[in-house]
This record gives sequence, C-alpha cells and structure tokens, in this order.
Amino acid sequence: MRKRFLFFAVLIAACAVPSLLFAVGADHKGPVGGTDKWPQGLRDLANRPDRVHGYFLNFEDVFFYSGDTWAFNLFLDDYSKLEKTVLQVVIHPGPQWASSPWGKADPEIPVDWSLYASAYARDFIETGKPAEKFITRIDLFLGQKIGLEGLAIPDNVEVRSGGELEAFVAAHQEKQASQGKQ
Repeated sequence: MRKRFLFFAVLIAACAVPSLLFAVGADHKGPVGGTDKWPQGLRDLANRPDRVHGYFLNFEDVFFYSGDTWAFNLFLDDYSKLEKTVLQVVIHPGPQWASSPWGKADPEIPVDWSLYASAYARDFIETGKPAEKFITRIDLFLGQKIGLEGLAIPDNVEVRSGGELEAFVAAHQEKQASQGKQ
C-alpha cells in the first residue's frame, strides 16, 4: 500500500511541475529562426557563417564559433548593439571544443567563442516571468586563434574572468603556504 501511495505521489508531482522534470533539447541544424523574445540582431549573430555548432535546451540556446581576433571583434561590435540585453564576455584560458549536454566534446570541432542566449533567467521556474533584460553571455577561449592583443571590447559590454587562472593561482599559493608550515 505504501509503495502504491508513493508511486502516485511522484506521478502527481511529475504532472504538476513538468518543466522541472522534462527537458526539451536538440542540436541546431542549419539556420536558426529564434523567437519573438529575441532582441533584434541576435538571429544574425546566431546564424553567422563562422558558427560551427549549436544546441537548445528548454529556453536556452548555445552557439559555438570558430574564428580569429578580427572575426571576434566584428561579432562583438554587432553583439554590443543588442538592445535590452545583458551583454558580457567571460574570458577563459586554453582551448575549447563544441559539445551538447547530451554528447561528448568533439575534438574535431575546436571553438574560439560561444554565445549563450535566453529570454528567461534561471529563476524562471520559480517566478514564471521573463527576465527584465534578455540574458546573453559570450565565453571567449584564448589561445587557438585569439589572444588578448587586438581585442576591441565595446565599453557597454561587461568583461569578466572565467576564474580558472584565479583558482590555479589560489591553489598554488595554498600549496606553497602548506609546504612552508611543514
């Protein structure tokens, strides 16, 4: 009796909050149409010829690109013109490869940057309301075709570190400190 009750409780919960339990996603094949919530210009960014992969998962899209500093700067110039949009670049050291959450990274498809786009903040599940601004983020992966030299990041685009270098330095300093105490 208890197992039957538990089964029906889980079944009712699954029906009550399907967005929490059932994800919809796939790889983008060909041009992307976007949605009516996308800011003007985002569809052009998503469909650039230097896009090498992309996928969607529920309300979130991720696109991967391969190009040099010049191509990235052109991308950034168009990106900076998106209105009512959170604009940020997160810089990471080292290479990256295109992958989807359901697949493994494909070492045959190296990428130099990716674009994350969503009309909904992560707290959408709790609030059910779109974000005040469209959410975007560019992840830039240095070292293959792009370095810091020559980057032209517009003033209205926030720049952040991915944290990998800071974590490495902190771990090294911690190791040094612990060896000094011995």
